[in-house]
Amino acid sequence: MNRTVGWRAPSWGYSLAFTDLSGLFRSARAAAKGAAEGLVVSAAAGAGAAALWRGPGEAAGIWTGVGAAWAASSLSVWALLWGKGEGPKAFWRAFGVGVALRAAVLGALMLLSREGGELSAPATLLAYVLAVLALLILEYRHIRV
Repeated sequence: MNRTVGWRAPSWGYSLAFTDLSGLFRSARAAAKGAAEGLVVSAAAGAGAAALWRGPGEAAGIWTGVGAAWAASSLSVWALLWGKGEGPKAFWRAFGVGVALRAAVLGALMLLSREGGELSAPATLLAYVLAVLALLILEYRHIRV
C-alpha cells in the first residue's frame, strides 16, 4: 500500500509536504555565498553608474534598480540551487519562478518610476536591466552542472 505523507493538490499534482529540509538549507548556504558575490558586483556597478549619472532622482533610481536586481537574483539563485538538487522538473519550475520574479520586479519598478515620481525612470530601469545581465553571469556560474 502506497501512503503519501502530505497533501497533493488535485489540479496540479504537486506534493506540498517537505520530506527533506537538508537540501533547502544546503542550497541556502550556497545561495548566501552567491548573494554576497552579487552584492559586491552590484555595489561596484551602482557606484560606477552613480558617479557617471548625476541629476535629480538619478542616484536614487540607480540604487533602487541595482538593489532590486540583486534581491531578485539572490532569490532566484536559491530557488535554482534547490531545484537542481531536487531533479530536472523542480529545476525548470525554479527557473520559471526566477523569470516571473524578474518580470514582476521590472513591472514594480516601472510603476515606481512613472512620470512624476521621485525616481528617474531611465536611470532606474536601465540600472535594473544592466544589473540583471551582470548578475545572470554570476548566477550561471552557480548552477552549472
